[in-house]
Amino acid sequence: MLNTTQTRFLNRLIDEIERALLFPRTLPDTEQYPNKTITSVRRMILSSYGLIAVNMQQVFANYTMTNIPGGTPPPSSWEGAPFLQIEPSMGYQRGLPLLLIKESGVNSIGIWNPSVVPFFIIEWDSTKPLDEFFDRVEWREIFQNWVAQVRNGYFIQTQPSYRYGPDDL
Repeated sequence: MLNTTQTRFLNRLIDEIERALLFPRTLPDTEQYPNKTITSVRRMILSSYGLIAVNMQQVFANYTMTNIPGGTPPPSSWEGAPFLQIEPSMGYQRGLPLLLIKESGVNSIGIWNPSVVPFFIIEWDSTKPLDEFFDRVEWREIFQNWVAQVRNGYFIQTQPSYRYGPDDL
């Protein structure tokens, strides 16, 4: 369940994508399939030209000694949603342009660990005003690069396999 700030962030992100004249699709908001969630995610990945994943604080994990027998508990931390490991991994395997946004404080595990993945993860601080994130040069540069990759992928995949005439080179 998202809080008000997270919902505003997602709405602003969708506005940014639409301003770039791209059409965001999300499960289950814009796409609804009768399949299991993992099958629906796969269908979305296979029919997309790019992927933005946002990992937000979902569950506060408070580890205690009883949770970890014989070990020292890790510090308490925020965990993201489990599908946020699967979706970007599927997109990466498919070769989609990826843009990963992680809310500050969320665990840096799996695909969200900057030292493991071959792409950049931009961090959003939910305690600061939204405009501060979306006005950053870092965000605008990464987003515009992602948009260009999505458009290029769309062009390559939708280009006809044959040419009609000399002007279609």
